[in-house]
Amino acid sequence: MNELLDKMVGTDMPADLVRHLSSPPPLAVVTSEIFGISESDRSWFQERAATLMTVAAQRNAETAKGKVGFTRVLHRVGWRRRKESGSDRLSAMGRVEGADEPLTNTELAMLGQVIVVASDTRTVELSNMLYSLLRRHLAELRSRPGQLADVIEEMLRFLPFRQGVGIPRVATEDVALSGTEIRAGDAVHVSHLNANRDDEVFSHPHQLDPRRKSTQHMTFGHGPHRWPGAQLARLEMQVALAALLRRFPKLRLAGEAGDIEWDTESIWRFPLALPTRW
Repeated sequence: MNELLDKMVGTDMPADLVRHLSSPPPLAVVTSEIFGISESDRSWFQERAATLMTVAAQRNAETAKGKVGFTRVLHRVGWRRRKESGSDRLSAMGRVEGADEPLTNTELAMLGQVIVVASDTRTVELSNMLYSLLRRHLAELRSRPGQLADVIEEMLRFLPFRQGVGIPRVATEDVALSGTEIRAGDAVHVSHLNANRDDEVFSHPHQLDPRRKSTQHMTFGHGPHRWPGAQLARLEMQVALAALLRRFPKLRLAGEAGDIEWDTESIWRFPLALPTRW
């Protein structure tokens, strides 16, 4: 993070926090630590991950083609890691001994696709947090730096990073839920956004309260569907925001909040750029 901020200082103001701070860390962790891929190839993975998440109707053909090509590349990466095993995580998973059914190249490719796409989530949510802090809550956080972890949990609860409610599930049997009859075969959308605004769990649930202590949000899922990268995401967000607050005590948006452009083509919700001055 310090290296990224050093590079930002060396640029002209206003500087874009999305480009300098939100985007690089998740991709670096995924490509170097997990896949063992060089820094020069990271941008290719980032571009393909963005293509996979596109929902714009006019780009359907491009998205479908991108998914096929992306999977093929990851398939080849998995095959090479079996032949030229390295110290990265993908190599370790490919050569695990004693397993009843070792991971196939195809399974490694699918796992890789999930990991790359998941890294995009961290970029999206960190960008949302930066926007919220710059717009309203940065001064309070500076006055209580020891509460950074609690503030991050509240922002995870309050700030949606997806457009809509996510992937539909299909009921396997008839069930009554909160007075609604759901029949076997019905498609059901489960909204973690509604869960995070449940007034039976949170007081004033539609307010972002930096002093809130509760961490019972559903942003990372729950039970067997809980995102395994949750702790890594928390760590990246804490390190990034702590470094930013420490280095730039006068950080502010360059321009008006209403001028910020937001993504409209993917399943994610995030600002495309955050021009700042310090």
